[in-house]
Amino acid sequence: MILRFLAVAGTMVMTISSVTKATAQFSPLPFLSTPSSLKNQVDDKITSGWIYLDGRPLFNITASKTNFPARFQNIQQNLQDITHNYLQTSAAEIKVQNRIVKGLPNIYVNDQYLMTVTYEDARQINPLTLANQISDELQQHLKQAKQERQSHFLIQQGEIAAVGTLAMIIISWGVRRWQKRLIKNASDSIPNIPTKSQPTTTLLNQQQQHLQEVKTRLFQTAQAGIWGSGSLIILGLFPYTRAWQIAILTIAQIPVKLMIVAVGTY
Repeated sequence: MILRFLAVAGTMVMTISSVTKATAQFSPLPFLSTPSSLKNQVDDKITSGWIYLDGRPLFNITASKTNFPARFQNIQQNLQDITHNYLQTSAAEIKVQNRIVKGLPNIYVNDQYLMTVTYEDARQINPLTLANQISDELQQHLKQAKQERQSHFLIQQGEIAAVGTLAMIIISWGVRRWQKRLIKNASDSIPNIPTKSQPTTTLLNQQQQHLQEVKTRLFQTAQAGIWGSGSLIILGLFPYTRAWQIAILTIAQIPVKLMIVAVGTY
């Protein structure tokens, strides 16, 4: 029984551990010596984050904390417009150009402006080198975006989603049966204690009840992990819903961490 109990706990932990970390990252604040320098460096704190295409991270951009939100939204919107226009055409080829303006490469896709690669983006490399890398990624991922919207691909992914849903139902049913069997075995294993041993009986009942509550919470968490992780995987199969996968994973970080702490301290 103990081995089965630990197996359920292990399943829960592995399921929860599949949740990925947020994509946006912040550079650590360096050690400071004076209050004035503290204020200046806090104001100029560098923030970085990923630009996404169909829910997949495409490239990373960097800017000051003040300018980052506007720059991020501008580049993401430009990429969305470029992707929409490309998907509306029958042409498979993509023209990506790096035009140098004021010493910095400006990326154009099919003559539409995407972004200017800055020294903050490039960090330790040449901005033009980074622009070429981003251009290669754009070529690959835009073509992939068009391929993933073809009928044969969507049908194939739909079949995988159907199999995945069936697997979730079977696994959930199996876990439920396992839970009922453990409850039945636990109730059958309670010994008959004489009425003279009333304090001992009360203590055993309390211990049994507490253990049963822990098992119930673990099984509930396992069921949530089965359906939650399975649903996220299915969302990631399609280009139209993959962005929802990223959004849910990002939002779910805090409650998942709280749940892990709650289970660990229960």
